Amino acid sequence: MEIDKAFLNEIINSFADDHILFYNEAQFQFDLAWRIRERLGNDNAKIWLEKRMIENESQYTDIVIETSEQLIPVELKYKLADVKTSYSRQGEIINMSSQGAADNGCYDFWKDVERIEYLISKYENVHKGYAIIITNYSLYWGDGVKENSRWSDLCIKDGNSKRDYGALTSTGERHTDIKLKNSYSIKWQDYNAGFDDNTKKTKDHQFKYLIVEIK
Repeated sequence: MEIDKAFLNEIINSFADDHILFYNEAQFQFDLAWRIRERLGNDNAKIWLEKRMIENESQYTDIVIETSEQLIPVELKYKLADVKTSYSRQGEIINMSSQGAADNGCYDFWKDVERIEYLISKYENVHKGYAIIITNYSLYWGDGVKENSRWSDLCIKDGNSKRDYGALTSTGERHTDIKLKNSYSIKWQDYNAGFDDNTKKTKDHQFKYLIVEIK
């Protein structure tokens, strides 16, 4: 079975078809890895969680798919809006709270892309990788972000990505510029998990997801 963007799209949409709303990123990571394993069946692939791909490096890759021919790194983000939102799904009320500032999340997403590019350049058996994000925070795709704001360039907007992203802060974890080797096509898709009419409708109640293939 070919492991590609269409394969991952099908899995994400299967979550929505099953009315799955993740409570946090750890659940998303585990459920995605499990469903990848189910789809691959007996294809002799191994699925690793939190795998260290570079010796002596402190950073881990969220999911690594290992086949007889290649390693495929997959980095995940699951970000919730900076407001409390209630979802009603088949009569169950689910309250969701913020997962942090959108500017940090956008920077971290592009940093994941940069890191996967590095892994591809470093290892002969890493030919591609994927960065995936699910969010209900409209700031991630640029809605409501002023063009002259300090982080508007970091927004993950539909269209073609840039290759250079400036540092978010002067110190700390996000103080370095991001330099991408390639530009990537960005196309958000709706994540419709079957919410009913009792869902609290706000600007940030609609979930969307994005898969970027890095080669």
